[in-house]
Amino acid sequence: MSHECVTLYRSSRGRFHTGWQVERRLHHGIWKPCLHELGSDRRLVGDDEGLLALVPVPRSALPEWLWIRVDGAGPRVVDLRRHPPDRHVTVPGPVTPGGGGR
Repeated sequence: MSHECVTLYRSSRGRFHTGWQVERRLHHGIWKPCLHELGSDRRLVGDDEGLLALVPVPRSALPEWLWIRVDGAGPRVVDLRRHPPDRHVTVPGPVTPGGGGR
């Protein structure tokens, strides 16, 4: 899977998630689906803490400390403030056209 086509969401709690992470949490029952607005792809899910709004964000809006980690498990958001890059395939969040990085 190309990291350029990964859907990214910002939650109402300020965290970021890939579409793969969202689907996985829904599939495993960590989040319960409440609403999914198909035109905008906005979602409302529930968890043990209450409701959580998920809004799609463009790659250009991602903060510099956020990277997308793509490995055999699936694309995941990595907060570089908490987890420094490792030897897995890791790509920076915002990517300019032509693959030139930031």
